[in-house]
Amino acid sequence: MHGTPLEQVGIDEWNWVIGVNVLGVINGIRSFVPMIRHHTEGGHVVNTASISGFFVRRGRNQGAYSMTKYAVVALSEALQQEVEDAGIGVSVLCPGAVDTSIFASAATRPDRFGGPYTRPQQETMRGAMGQGLPPELVGRRVLQAIREREFYVLTHAAERAAIKARHERIEAALDRAEAQEKTR
Repeated sequence: MHGTPLEQVGIDEWNWVIGVNVLGVINGIRSFVPMIRHHTEGGHVVNTASISGFFVRRGRNQGAYSMTKYAVVALSEALQQEVEDAGIGVSVLCPGAVDTSIFASAATRPDRFGGPYTRPQQETMRGAMGQGLPPELVGRRVLQAIREREFYVLTHAAERAAIKARHERIEAALDRAEAQEKTR
């Protein structure tokens, strides 16, 4: 998905990215939340999105990926509202680059989703992930968030300007809507 313009993303690729990134989270919710509710001792759910769940990086053609990560943020926000009365905490992990082999997942894509492929930006991704945070550091950050019952778990502040710019665009649209409402 990274590096592919939206109109060129094939249906198998859409099914793959939605299946892994969205349906994977849905399956986790459906599997674990009922068990946590059943034992009545409370608990905590951590869903993994990405910093890309808050904005789309210009020029990277990663709209399909970002769309799924926005969905995970929304699922997590909804879940938090639905389980708070059961003593279940919810966090959504939105990391930037983490030093993992996630870039290699394209090589193991199942045949039913189009089979293995090479990502257009694979080498760029490999370099970015190699410069990312160690997974152990991200894990410690998640544990801290669970203990402190934080909802948004961010690992990088470098994208603050892009996220702030998105929110400013939304606020400007609200200001225009408010101005229009006043003229009615």
